[in-house]
Amino acid sequence: MTISELIDVLSTHPPDLEVMVDGYEGGLNDLIPAKIIVKQVARDVNGQLSYMGSHDYVPEWEDPTDELSIFYNLPLTPALLLRR
Repeated sequence: MTISELIDVLSTHPPDLEVMVDGYEGGLNDLIPAKIIVKQVARDVNGQLSYMGSHDYVPEWEDPTDELSIFYNLPLTPALLLRR
């Protein structure tokens, strides 16, 4: 989904409607601006692992240019993340 597509979806709802995200093990949390970030993402790297999302982001401690990195030689693209 692109930001433009997200705006289209959001524009179909009342502007004062609360926005929340899943909690870590259950429940809900408020979505706060500090949790909306841009990260470099590798698409389709987690295969068929049912407990993982299809894509993954490069953690702060990871150097994607290091030959030992799982992200080495993978195409990375920026993505907006809405984190809990």
